[in-house]
Amino acid sequence: MRRVAVALAVLLVLASVPLPVTAHANHITAGAQVTPDGTLVVDGIYLTSDGYLTVHRDDGGEPGERIGVTEVTPRSFRSNLRVGIDQRAWEGWETGDVHLLVRSDDGDGTFDPETDPVIESFGSPVAATITVEKGDRAVVTAAQQYTQQTRRGTLDVRSLTTPTDGYLVVSNTDTGERVGTESVAAGTHEHVTVALDGDERGDVRLDATLHRGDGDGGIGEPLRAGETPVGATFTVERTGGGRGGSTATSTPTPALVTTPTASETGTTSETGTAGTTTGEPTSATQPGFGLLVGGAAIALLVSGYRRQ
Repeated sequence: MRRVAVALAVLLVLASVPLPVTAHANHITAGAQVTPDGTLVVDGIYLTSDGYLTVHRDDGGEPGERIGVTEVTPRSFRSNLRVGIDQRAWEGWETGDVHLLVRSDDGDGTFDPETDPVIESFGSPVAATITVEKGDRAVVTAAQQYTQQTRRGTLDVRSLTTPTDGYLVVSNTDTGERVGTESVAAGTHEHVTVALDGDERGDVRLDATLHRGDGDGGIGEPLRAGETPVGATFTVERTGGGRGGSTATSTPTPALVTTPTASETGTTSETGTAGTTTGEPTSATQPGFGLLVGGAAIALLVSGYRRQ
């Protein structure tokens, strides 16, 4: 019975540990953004093998002409990866959607759209569709691989860039209720902490969007790429009540270039999602994983009693 109790304890601990939302499957997230030079910031990406990320114009809701490509290092979660829209396409750019497609290399180490296929997951392409507008840079990234846990009722936003003084507003994705705000100065900020209202516990999806000031010290309209607010979506597990957040510290805006060379950083922090994605694997924080572990624990317990 002692062995059963130990095994049961291990399983229950596993059920409570935050695991990668992407579960080490091919995955990409990105959000609507404004860019001055055609350089797009991809929130997060993971490939299980050598591959590429291609950018395509929208053609009636489907990927059309390819207008950008970058190589992606496999087997490592990459955040804030840059991919440039080709200069010729960018010169006459009009606000619209682009499709980001994840492709696998056919083994020759050279990109060829004819032989390097789009990766699929659960029957759908691993891709993201985002709105892109030309202008002063505005972007928010979650850039997180694990469900974000908070005991103090705060949300950590990995990075953001805003062209104007304003606010980062956090709302419940499902209800639209505003649950937190933080003032931000124009520029680039890392790890912005936003205090969340309420003391409820459990998993919740939150949208963090950039807003202008209204001129009187209040919150104005959201910054948009076309008609889409600039922001990111997070999955958060609240395990405790709220406290006050800290003011973001401004850092110099990094120079971005429109080249197909990836500029990326790895991360092992918490997970969020951003933008519209397809081919996204089931989250380890969703009911399926917990039920499997819970079921195994019950089976062990019953087995132990039967041996008595």
